[in-house]
Amino acid sequence: MHYPHVASDMIALVSDYGISVQEVPDLPVHSNHVYVSPIEVAFNGIENAVYLGLLWLKPKTILGSMGIVRVIDVGVDVDQGLKGKTFTVSPFSPSSGGIGTDSHGIASEAASIPLDALFPYYEDLGDLNVLLPYLSIALQVEEVYEGKRLLVIGSGPLGSLIAGLCESCDEVGLMGASKPYLPSGRVRMVSKIEPDAWDAVFIATLEAWALEASKEFKAVAFPRLTLRWPPVVPPKAIEIASKPRDDLLRAMKSLDRKFLTQFVVRSDTFEGAIPASDGKLVVVDVRRALRGVGDKGSLKRLS
Repeated sequence: MHYPHVASDMIALVSDYGISVQEVPDLPVHSNHVYVSPIEVAFNGIENAVYLGLLWLKPKTILGSMGIVRVIDVGVDVDQGLKGKTFTVSPFSPSSGGIGTDSHGIASEAASIPLDALFPYYEDLGDLNVLLPYLSIALQVEEVYEGKRLLVIGSGPLGSLIAGLCESCDEVGLMGASKPYLPSGRVRMVSKIEPDAWDAVFIATLEAWALEASKEFKAVAFPRLTLRWPPVVPPKAIEIASKPRDDLLRAMKSLDRKFLTQFVVRSDTFEGAIPASDGKLVVVDVRRALRGVGDKGSLKRLS
């Protein structure tokens, strides 16, 4: 490994018995990592769970599990041709676990992240690129539960994408606090847990009650977003992690634009993004949010 900037510090949003902006040491670039300049970070249910105390992280962990980055430097085992290119960051790395949970995230002036957490970035998608990792999970769910009756618990971006895309499912139910716009009339909003009415349940929320309720179902699936959740894997459960796919761009362009844009909003500050709005990914320009917090006296605690 090597350090792109010797003995330098940087400003980052960290989990430290709460959430705060702090000075932290610059990070080394491991052999299979890329050193990046974060452009945008997309806050979601993971940061909400940290903010609310539902998900404990190691102190000083840099937050930011999803977003857009530009590669500045690469580890010795990584193609030098990636320098200068822009990528979307997935919340989970097969080699390092959750980004911004098990390993450091991208809500900082610079970041070092594993190569296998990178997804393509498509210029014409703009902010919608941050939905690509969730779309990857949704497409896999459709393949696994073709011809099945599927209940999705959690009506945020991930749960809604799964419900909206699962056209091969025999029936789809969606349960959650938010009521998203769903272009498909096939999806039924559900308010009551009825395990016998469904062949399987997908848990798209980090709330503990959903995991408890899943014990009554014949089949259970959940997204692998971090190694820290769920604390106990339900019996017979399967995990589905995001992974790059050749059909992601085609699938994204096939979806109703109004359906997609409802899940992505913007904020100029970290304070305005955490906790994230109900059922949204809140996208923050990292440089703008960090501007003006470089002096220790101005470092601010958010929770």
